[in-house]
Amino acid sequence: MGLGKTVQVIAYILHAKDEIKRLNVKRLKAGGGIKGAEAISPTLVVAPVSVTANWVREFRKFAPGLKVLLHQGTDRFQGGSFQRACAKADVVVTGYSLLVKDFRLFSEAKFGALVLDEAQTIKNADTQAARAARALEVPAKVALTGTPIENSPNDLWSLEEFLNPGLLGERKDFEQTFTRAIREDARSGATDRLKRILEPFMLRRLKTDPGIAAELGAKREIREYCQLSSAQRRRYEDALAAYRADVAADGGEPTRGRMLALLTELKLVCDGDGKLARLDDLLADIFANEESCLIFTQYAKVGRMLRDHLREEFGRNYPFLHGSLSPAQREAEIAAFNADKEPNAFILSLKAGGFGLNLTRATHVIHFDRWWNPAVENQATDRAHRIGQTKTVFVHTFICTGTLEDRIDEMLSSKRQLAAEVVAGGESFLLKMNPREFERMTALDSENVT
Repeated sequence: MGLGKTVQVIAYILHAKDEIKRLNVKRLKAGGGIKGAEAISPTLVVAPVSVTANWVREFRKFAPGLKVLLHQGTDRFQGGSFQRACAKADVVVTGYSLLVKDFRLFSEAKFGALVLDEAQTIKNADTQAARAARALEVPAKVALTGTPIENSPNDLWSLEEFLNPGLLGERKDFEQTFTRAIREDARSGATDRLKRILEPFMLRRLKTDPGIAAELGAKREIREYCQLSSAQRRRYEDALAAYRADVAADGGEPTRGRMLALLTELKLVCDGDGKLARLDDLLADIFANEESCLIFTQYAKVGRMLRDHLREEFGRNYPFLHGSLSPAQREAEIAAFNADKEPNAFILSLKAGGFGLNLTRATHVIHFDRWWNPAVENQATDRAHRIGQTKTVFVHTFICTGTLEDRIDEMLSSKRQLAAEVVAGGESFLLKMNPREFERMTALDSENVT
């Protein structure tokens, strides 16, 4: 996460190209002639659409001699035009959705390597993107990710089935041998066995590595505790009452869908007056110190609310990156933040902006609400805390006291080491609680609210 994966891939592509050239020269000197020369096939890079343009910029910066084809937009090449363009390119960059939509084009082209950026995108082996990636026949495959496990060890199975088919066996056997065993005890022998199997195929860099730590500024994590307003408290209690009534009407056994709906409703209630008041004070201090910040939220609707609120509070428009923007609009929002000479705030939807971006201009990261997956939240933080960041990054996590946010934060903090071993997936661990445990987790603690 922010430790130079893109640059390493560019170096690999340059090295592979030079190696083929060297072999061709050797063949020619040996009398093999031009017919024996090996063609240099382009590398296909597949990335989320929000970072495809960033890949193009990085190639221009670090390898300006490479010819890069961006396959994107309504005017992208089709049919024979695509094949001819590929033949002239060193690198083809596209998005996951187009890998699926234009799969026939890609399958008919010859690529020397396939690179998946933010490879956790194919964590579900049954998705069209995962199937398309596995179906492409290329001699070399690379998966880049800062979060190889988002939901469960099954994510690793899907990644390895793309990289090294069969390495981890059949999925059912893997689930029985590893996923279930690790879920029951993350410190079991299954965790160590899985690490030993994967180790030869992984190039991993950590921010704690001495060579990396020297290049990074410090990171400080700060809990920002907020109080529910009276109106928020009433809405919170009303949501709980409606949930309890629905469960009672269904015989006392809540469905996963109803539990998830309550979690979403309670989190949105927490994203109100109390947090907004703390955000205003915090941003006033950040701007007064001539610094900039990133504000992450799980919900696009909350992002729009924040944009409108901050415009009214501070008298200016702030960029907002979310999943509904076109590639051109995304680039415009990113440029608006990076190019602004004044202290700025960048509002980002966690899914759309939580990976792949280099936003080291920010020295503060604000998690306005929680994804409750440490790996995903850390990945978002690393948009600012990454190589190139020489200043201390302050990470502010907003928590409404006395609510489910408070209790879940305590739970995750007490199990931080366990989360580092095997990450639980978002709200999924809450949905596995029995009704009494779930009730205790979501109840409002009146002693801790005003």
